Amino acid sequence: MRSIYTSALVAGAALLFAACADNPASGRDAADPEIAVPSQASLDKVFADAGAEFNVPASLLKAIGYHATELQMIRSEEEFPGQGRAYGVMALRGPQLARGASLAGVSIVAAQSDVRANVRAAAALLGAQAGDLRIERDDVSAWAPAVARYSGIASAEIRAMYVQNGVYGVLRNGAVARDENGAVTATIPQEMVKVDVQAAAAVECAPDFCVSGALWRANPNYNARPAVPTNTSHPYKQQMIILHTCEGDYWNGCLQTLLDRGLSAHYVVSRPVDMADGSIQISQLVRESNRAWHIGAYYDATRNGGTHTYLNGVQSNDFTVGIEHAGYASQTTWSDTQLNFSARLSCDITKAYAIPRDRYHLKGHGELQSGKSDPGSAFWTYGVDYVVRVQNYCA
Repeated sequence: MRSIYTSALVAGAALLFAACADNPASGRDAADPEIAVPSQASLDKVFADAGAEFNVPASLLKAIGYHATELQMIRSEEEFPGQGRAYGVMALRGPQLARGASLAGVSIVAAQSDVRANVRAAAALLGAQAGDLRIERDDVSAWAPAVARYSGIASAEIRAMYVQNGVYGVLRNGAVARDENGAVTATIPQEMVKVDVQAAAAVECAPDFCVSGALWRANPNYNARPAVPTNTSHPYKQQMIILHTCEGDYWNGCLQTLLDRGLSAHYVVSRPVDMADGSIQISQLVRESNRAWHIGAYYDATRNGGTHTYLNGVQSNDFTVGIEHAGYASQTTWSDTQLNFSARLSCDITKAYAIPRDRYHLKGHGELQSGKSDPGSAFWTYGVDYVVRVQNYCA
């Protein structure tokens, strides 16, 4: 259901490009270590050993990692300027990575690339948080304040959802981690945990996409869409959809990081693992009539098959709708549930603005901005081709 609301448009278009400038340096650095992929039978033992060493429940530590990466050894991109890359099954980055490595007595390079060092660094950091808070270490439910502090999330609502729906949701439901071939790499048994973290909830029913699971979380980082060149075949300012990965989880890597970095997208799509009941949630942050700040590149038709030359030199946020997805460009598997919900959203947007459903109008961030590769090749091809998913929803 499309919104009947109108948007109050604000000035400030020039602020965007400074906030989200094209960042060629966001590709892989020459100094990055090679990621060592763990053997298939070793992850459960890695978590058990780290938990015992730092007096942290192994199941809780594993749930944090599963929520972050589904226990894949990742090296994320830097989706947002200043975000820093996440490494390993625990998705450690920035000061968290440095402090955890120091507490565990391992090098930063080891914590980035070796699964055992990566998990030990996270366990040491979480154990230190518990010590500061005097947590009853044998009670997994009592660890909620330490998990909240470990997250580093500033927003009370987002922090509460990360703890309640994210990490403890994994424990309540249990989980099985698998590799790209479907082989089991680790298991998390269900636990009877009770965590009651209260926070103000988002507003149900997003203004432009009012379906079950869509919420309105207004983000202040936007401005009015300026006039853009038009042609007779496309009367709307919204002319393409740009698909991104946040290079992190839904709560922290997407929603909180966008706020922290003074950026936005029109929508953010969760993964099943981000929600306690395994459902998908979509947050609308900016009305489609307004200009979200999600891509730092001027349009270049040579990056899009020579099409839409009339848009050459126009800042891409002026004429696009941006959709961020929890996850990583480097991941090799995706949830069909997440991709299907995303495709349903993309279908709705294309219908609203007469946007053709093809690869010239459904674009990846990395296709239009140098130094980026999100949402990654697997996003487009996993299971059913993404464009076909969109077309199926619109059939």
